[in-house]
Amino acid sequence: MLDNTLTITTDIGGTPTAEDFNRDEEYLNRSVYTGTAHTLSMRDQLTLYRTKPKANGNFRGMAKSAAKFTKDITVPGVDGADIVAPLLGEVSFSLPVGFTAADSSLVRERIVALINEEAFIAQLVDQLRI
Repeated sequence: MLDNTLTITTDIGGTPTAEDFNRDEEYLNRSVYTGTAHTLSMRDQLTLYRTKPKANGNFRGMAKSAAKFTKDITVPGVDGADIVAPLLGEVSFSLPVGFTAADSSLVRERIVALINEEAFIAQLVDQLRI
């Protein structure tokens, strides 16, 4: 089980900032952490998921995990009035039972490189802005 407090370092505008997320709820195969900006009306959450592998014949199955950030923000509605809507970001893994540390490192580093690639993000995310 992960710690009750998870600290991640974000780099927004060139300033590294430590953000704490505290365990708020725990379910079977899912843990929900809340950030310091979380309130009853505005979410700031990190949710962690796992799915245990299921063997099939000679194949031992896939171990699955995911992490999802949810942060509510205020945006203009169609009528011009402000509404609250979630920013969502998620990463997931499906790894075959028996993978090595080098295997998982490779896929993680590729994901980090892809997310940090400006041309990719420009096509995937930034083009969606109005």
